[in-house]
Amino acid sequence: MSADILKDVAHPRTRIMPLGERDRMQAKINVEKRDMNGESPVFSREMIKHLINDPPGSSEESQNENRINIKRMEAVLKRHGDRPLTKSELVDLEKRAKTLKDEIRKMMVPEEDTQLTPSKPGGASSQEFRKAVNAMAEGEMSPKFRAKAHELKNILRLLGKDDPEAGNFENFRPKRGEV
Repeated sequence: MSADILKDVAHPRTRIMPLGERDRMQAKINVEKRDMNGESPVFSREMIKHLINDPPGSSEESQNENRINIKRMEAVLKRHGDRPLTKSELVDLEKRAKTLKDEIRKMMVPEEDTQLTPSKPGGASSQEFRKAVNAMAEGEMSPKFRAKAHELKNILRLLGKDDPEAGNFENFRPKRGEV
């Protein structure tokens, strides 16, 4: 990421990995490395593919392919994973997160309206249900909301590095009286 973290997290191509995804990728890298060294009692699917055709260690090409995959996963983890933050960046991110949360909450459908379904009395023709669907289309499905949501998810994931729920908007979805 560049020096201006606020521009980075708002960029549509920037994606900060959630904790669970980072952990799974790191575990996969570790398994691949153990497989490459012959230390793993169970081989990964990628290694099994090569073991069927070649006995272990007979093909330098299969080992190179696995090395390339490991390097690729490590690069992704480095690019989208943890990033050390300075105190000023933390302050900027927290301020921006608060602003974005307030803006997004105004565009979100209330929690009670997310519980409405066409199978409830009145069905899809229910006026309450139609109103909720239209509000969702205008608010949460709009390009403006989606851009802000993407930025906020990245910020929340950076701020809550160890929180598996970081980036979950249901945590701050408004109630009907708060909108």
